[in-house]
Amino acid sequence: MGISLELHSTFVILMVMVVALLALFDLQNLVPTLILFFFLFLSVFIHELFHSMVAISKGVKVSRILLLPIGGVAFAEDLPEKPIDELLMAIAGPAFNFAVAFLIFFLVSIFPFLPWPHGIFSGAAAPELLESAILSYPLFALFWVNMVLGMFNLFIPAMPLDGGRVLRALLSMKLGNARATMLAAKLSMFLAIVLGVIGFFFNWLLAIIAIFIYVGANAESQAAAIKETMRGVDFMHIVNRKPPVLEAALSLEDATEEMEKLNDDAFLVQIGRNYGYITAEMVASVKRHLWPVTTVRAVAKRVPAAKPSTSSGKVISAMMSKGYPFIAIVDRGVLIGVVEADEINKLYKLSKLDKGLY
Repeated sequence: MGISLELHSTFVILMVMVVALLALFDLQNLVPTLILFFFLFLSVFIHELFHSMVAISKGVKVSRILLLPIGGVAFAEDLPEKPIDELLMAIAGPAFNFAVAFLIFFLVSIFPFLPWPHGIFSGAAAPELLESAILSYPLFALFWVNMVLGMFNLFIPAMPLDGGRVLRALLSMKLGNARATMLAAKLSMFLAIVLGVIGFFFNWLLAIIAIFIYVGANAESQAAAIKETMRGVDFMHIVNRKPPVLEAALSLEDATEEMEKLNDDAFLVQIGRNYGYITAEMVASVKRHLWPVTTVRAVAKRVPAAKPSTSSGKVISAMMSKGYPFIAIVDRGVLIGVVEADEINKLYKLSKLDKGLY
């Protein structure tokens, strides 16, 4: 579906640390723990994929999915226009988790011979047996992972968790997206501070989750402030109608010379009837001895396109979602020019000044 799947380094670091400790001190639980990690990875991935599929069905472009140990993040270039669509997007991931948990529980109820800790819900089992049950029964581990993921994401009303997005969608129905986001973000940051204090004294994992929530909510708040500031602002007067363009068949060595000649580190690339872009950082990621034999086409990435009628808020949101150096402005398949990140940042600051928001 054109979505980039990325694994956050903390996921790998945590797995390596746990595996190393188990290999040294608890070898018998190494394989069960690896199975648990696999179930976590798979459940987080499909959870985010469900979000993405609903988003795409609502006309929202999803650029990438980033997987973290405590969940994942699907990066959409914009929110759907209707709050009900965001509500459906938010509940899609936890709905998958709860469906998996319900299906497993249903199966072990009608097939009692399946390997399952049947006494775990009877009240007779001590709480400390939970960890043993998770490591001893793979089916129960899959059930538990999905229950925790679903409940954690949906029942904590803090962005960027699903519960926070549900809250924003419900508030948007009455207040509009900008005010709803501001209110939900403030509540999220407050909850993050409370979680952080509790985590500092009782559980380090809660403290990490609190940081994740605070940073995510703050980013949502800033994005909403930018979109509100840019509401009604016309960006067409800052369009560069003669942007530097590189031929796709050019070698990276020749492209570097062109960059130096024009003192520019980002170029539009024409690929047939479409356009991409290339930056100095992208060239630098290729080993220097390969520059003469590597074409610009091989390195260039897709540049997002917008219509002249697109709102400034959507243009800047698309830019922020993946750090694009510019966005192509296309009208009826014809390239008008590009809006550069530096120029739209200046426009944002001037709009903020004009509306007295400094």
